[in-house]
Amino acid sequence: MFGGPTDYIFDAEFPTRNLIGLVVRAERLGPPPYGRISYEIDCIDEHANPIDSAGEFSEKDYAILRVVTTPNRFARMVGKEPNEGDCIQLSIQKDPKYPSPIVYHSQLREEGYVEQSRGRLEKAEMLPDIDESRPRYPLSSAPTRGLSLIQNVLSNFSFPDNGFRAKKIFKNLPKASHIIVHDVGQANFITAFTAGIPILHVDAGWPLSFNGRTAPINPSVSKDDAPILLTHWDFDHLHGFYKFPHTQSSVWIVPSQPLGPGCLKIARRLLSNGNLITWDQESLGEAVGIVFKCAGAGKNNLNAIVIILSLIGGKNVLLSGDADYYSMRKGMTKRKFHGLVVTHHGANFRGSAPAPVSSDGECVISVGSGNVYRHPRCQSLKKHLSKGWCIKATGDVLNSRRGDVQL
Repeated sequence: MFGGPTDYIFDAEFPTRNLIGLVVRAERLGPPPYGRISYEIDCIDEHANPIDSAGEFSEKDYAILRVVTTPNRFARMVGKEPNEGDCIQLSIQKDPKYPSPIVYHSQLREEGYVEQSRGRLEKAEMLPDIDESRPRYPLSSAPTRGLSLIQNVLSNFSFPDNGFRAKKIFKNLPKASHIIVHDVGQANFITAFTAGIPILHVDAGWPLSFNGRTAPINPSVSKDDAPILLTHWDFDHLHGFYKFPHTQSSVWIVPSQPLGPGCLKIARRLLSNGNLITWDQESLGEAVGIVFKCAGAGKNNLNAIVIILSLIGGKNVLLSGDADYYSMRKGMTKRKFHGLVVTHHGANFRGSAPAPVSSDGECVISVGSGNVYRHPRCQSLKKHLSKGWCIKATGDVLNSRRGDVQL
């Protein structure tokens, strides 16, 4: 069933290109002060033009950059250390005149961000802060240089106020008999089942090219039509939109968060089909479980949607997405669960983990072996083990084999 990726191109020609994008990830790979950080930037070409009257852009205009460097070195280029949510203008090329940070360029194709090349960051410039009175979308403060049309199209988006549709969906969902944490490599895709039928997907992830070598050849994701609860706008939680075409016609229940150009492309597509539902309310309790929005500030991870699924038989399972447990509602880390999907693929997190109800409580890490973020981290493993969890993983990082895990 498994053996390596088949959809990815890892040796594409590196382009010379000017891009504008939103920093969507800044993850430390080594300890400070000299440890490098992996910055991911959701970009669109500076000279892109809409290809139709609806403001759609061609796939060739989109890219995701992964810049691997120290925060001090990046700060010297752009004026300050980049943080998630910052807008940056960048120029990249294969062989710049002076040594500069390494850049991995992931080009959007019809199949998703599957084409990768490696080059250098020639220069970068931090764009001014976005007016806080408006939704934080990229490019709304970018320099002109022929970008006014792009700014108008990309910034002219608002999440629909239709949370009532989410309430109706959750109200009509039955309790799940079990959940499957799918092996999708370094990504997250979970399905809740009742009588063998999928009733809800939590995230619809698939690896970007940066982690393409962690992807399975034959993923087990069901093609049944079921609503998708997106915990947060992060590509390893929604890139399945391209890998699994049936998800493009599914209803997506999502949080309103800052979007980069690539995420905004997906949101606009779902919105045009009437399949984008916004969930920003504090909590909702139904037969399926408890759905709530985290209260963390800043990062999309920390103001994400989290769900506690209530299973037939009285068990409950916390599906945390990438949200640190401390960002959840008060008392969450003091509550006990029968099952848990570990936060952020086993990345480091602040605070403590919740505890299992019993000594045989199982928690699952959705992770791909050999991923570029070095997940899972020892600190995360120790914190969960200290609470009494039995840890499993979808990747062969803790086990001799990889595969789906059932809770």
